[in-house]
Amino acid sequence: MSSIICVGGAHTAGAKCVNDYSAAYEDPLYRLHGDIPHPDNKANAYQIHITPVMQIGSFNISSASHNNEIIMTEVIRYINPKPHPEDVIAIIGFEDWDGLSRGHESMLKDVIQLHEQLNNFKTKHLMFNTVNCLNIQENDRYDFGDSYIDPYDPQETMVSQLTKQNLFFNPGTEYYGPFGHKAWARVLLNRLTKMV
Repeated sequence: MSSIICVGGAHTAGAKCVNDYSAAYEDPLYRLHGDIPHPDNKANAYQIHITPVMQIGSFNISSASHNNEIIMTEVIRYINPKPHPEDVIAIIGFEDWDGLSRGHESMLKDVIQLHEQLNNFKTKHLMFNTVNCLNIQENDRYDFGDSYIDPYDPQETMVSQLTKQNLFFNPGTEYYGPFGHKAWARVLLNRLTKMV
């Protein structure tokens, strides 16, 4: 494996992990960097604990504002131009499935299409839900194998798993600090090391 990409929303970007900023432009010191994850938070997000263990030298974090953008744009944008997409590991964190203008069933079809595209590229990938799971009737569920951490189980989202470990959001936010990110990295590494 030569690189890892992490695509997701605010949790993947490490929003408000060590300061009150989500994106660089919100901080007067980094305003010129625009709408990228704040550098201080990115330096404490879960990905920094994954790359040394997986012995991967480079990683990229892409933050999307909603799941549709994650599915349709960001993942393929980073993998498709690579000369060897089979050398990339994609970690995809879906933010919040509730309140979607489209139904869960419609979004599930898009996630299945993304999963199949990544399989066609021979790109190893691990998907997870941060806040809510996919609410799909049992007979309509798709089996993603080891590529998606229990997509239909509300007890297996990032928030649920970290809460079970007595890790909670930073005060006044809906985001985790460094300890939460480190714990989440351990959950992901447990899966990733079995995939490669």
